[in-house]
Amino acid sequence: MNAFLLIFPGVAILCAPALWLILGRPRWLRPSPKKSTDAPSISIIIPARNEEENIRHLLASLQTQDTSPLEIIVVNDGSKDRTAQVSQELGAAVLKAQALPGGWHGKPWACHQGAERAKGEWLLFLDADTILQEGALTALQQLTSADPKVYSLCPYHTITRP
Repeated sequence: MNAFLLIFPGVAILCAPALWLILGRPRWLRPSPKKSTDAPSISIIIPARNEEENIRHLLASLQTQDTSPLEIIVVNDGSKDRTAQVSQELGAAVLKAQALPGGWHGKPWACHQGAERAKGEWLLFLDADTILQEGALTALQQLTSADPKVYSLCPYHTITRP
């Protein structure tokens, strides 16, 4: 019994750093992302058709970012629901998509129109059913600050059944 009382605290002390690494540090101990004062401005372009419910969640997630985009442009591509109204209510600029010219498809045409209107140095195209985690825009700026190129990011997907 005395040996156990001597060995157990020693093992616990040796295992504590491993548990710390495995379980992760508490959020308040993690280093916060560095904010750059000379970060390029970001225009967010969201092509949307009949996305009234989804766009609410995306625009709410954009409001929680620690980096504010220069502008959020929702290209309303012929929605029959309240996509445009909801987007405006949540602070996005809404652009009504023009008629589809020959040789174009709907979503690329909507993205093109949004890009033509955008004023930011960087263009970030998001699907209306996307939700960004807190800090996502800052992480993207940090990723591209050293070597700016064209990036295509694949989001983490969560699939649920109703």
